[in-house]
Amino acid sequence: MERFENQRWTSQEVARLIAVFESERRYFDEMVTTLPVPVATVNGDGAILSANQAFLRQFRVNREELERKSLAIVFGDAGWRAALM
Repeated sequence: MERFENQRWTSQEVARLIAVFESERRYFDEMVTTLPVPVATVNGDGAILSANQAFLRQFRVNREELERKSLAIVFGDAGWRAALM
């Protein structure tokens, strides 16, 4: 759906794009959840947004401990870098 500068998105096009985005996000979440290797997603500030079961097992943490905390807080300032290597 390519647009030129003077064209606007219709509400139907926006709704379709949002639906596609949500579908892709769910697919990504399901894929990451089932991976046998530890995976965590973090934002630009290093706050953990999500982690799969393999991550929780590997680093012996529970989901509540991770919720919106930074990697540095959970693993220690230098420890999180070593844990990810």
